[in-house]
Amino acid sequence: MDKNTAAIDDAITRARREIELLSEYRTRLVAEIRERFGIEKKNRSMASRLIRDAVEAGLIVANVPDAPPKQMKYVPFWASLRRVVDLT
Repeated sequence: MDKNTAAIDDAITRARREIELLSEYRTRLVAEIRERFGIEKKNRSMASRLIRDAVEAGLIVANVPDAPPKQMKYVPFWASLRRVVDLT
């Protein structure tokens, strides 16, 4: 029983760490977009709108479409595995 609970505890710990890393990635992504487009920190929601607009325009795609929005990672449309599959 202790072996099973230890495995579950390890899985929970790994999942929490992954969520933490994804959250940090999102924060860095928004900060990078703000910096590249000269958006002040107080207007950081504009960076999120730029991401959304780029997705809607098909310029970037979600790397893992099922991920929650705050944990989403994006790649350029031309680098998307889904697009490569769609072209074949």
